[in-house]
Amino acid sequence: MELKKFFGFALLLNATTVLPLSAFADSDKNPVADTPTKAIQYLERFFEEDDVDAVLSLYREDSVYIFPPGSPPIQGLDAIRELVEVLEENGRNLKLSPRHIHQNGDMALVVVDWDMEMRGESGEYEEFVGTAVDVLKKSEDGSWYYYIDNPFGSAEAE
Repeated sequence: MELKKFFGFALLLNATTVLPLSAFADSDKNPVADTPTKAIQYLERFFEEDDVDAVLSLYREDSVYIFPPGSPPIQGLDAIRELVEVLEENGRNLKLSPRHIHQNGDMALVVVDWDMEMRGESGEYEEFVGTAVDVLKKSEDGSWYYYIDNPFGSAEAE
């Protein structure tokens, strides 16, 4: 199964309201990611909890998501929400393993190996693996977010 075909319908979904990060700031369930490492850990945790709003707390309106490899980036929270909802509906067992975290001031380049199971066209789960090359940015409130999320960062453009 080609991921490109599988996620092609993601942008056709209707967007819903995005809660601001402040809605999560004081919550034990959704703590603030005050380091790049915590942002990575929380992404894995929130995905496994099927919490779309918590996942989106790790992005901002200026965030971009590169999918599929070589395509123009998906920009903004509404578009990223559509993709995250598809991932939540069809994915499970996301595991993130940071390989490198290079921080310089309020920016961090992270290389993360990942694997997850995605529901295929047959309805059965298939394993997918990749290496993300992402840029995280520190916001004014001190939390880190995904500025550029590139889950197939090591893949050649299609």
